[in-house]
Amino acid sequence: MNKKIIISAIILTIIIVVPAILMMNKYEKFYIEDKYYTNGEFIKIDSNELNQLIDSKESFLLYTYNDYCSLKIPCDDIFKEVMEENNISMYSIRYEEFEKTKYIKKVKFAPSVLIIKDSKIISYLDANKKEDLDKYQDTTEFKKWLESYIYLSK
Repeated sequence: MNKKIIISAIILTIIIVVPAILMMNKYEKFYIEDKYYTNGEFIKIDSNELNQLIDSKESFLLYTYNDYCSLKIPCDDIFKEVMEENNISMYSIRYEEFEKTKYIKKVKFAPSVLIIKDSKIISYLDANKKEDLDKYQDTTEFKKWLESYIYLSK
């Protein structure tokens, strides 16, 4: 009898917890601010400008980078191609400047692209995760990743 109660409790916990976890990870696709659906370019900013954006609760894309790249294809070339193709602009900030913002608590490595909604990081590419490597090296994969979170055109 005790085994039946324990098994029932485990099954009930799984039935309740798994859907709850899945629902927490759900997000709705969204538009970034209208002003970024323009000419597909990097907009260079510093930490002060980024902190102002954070305070203003904007939705935007942010690329943080180092001065060197160890990837076969420079990832900024991949990002730029997708940006130009879709007329969507993205902020870019040197990692040393990025470290002066609150986003450093979540994004520890560069290069990275952050998808930001209302100043909250919704998702980002992690330079230390193998599963993100294809997004750094393949325009189709990077575009697919972006499109899973934001609308690429108005």
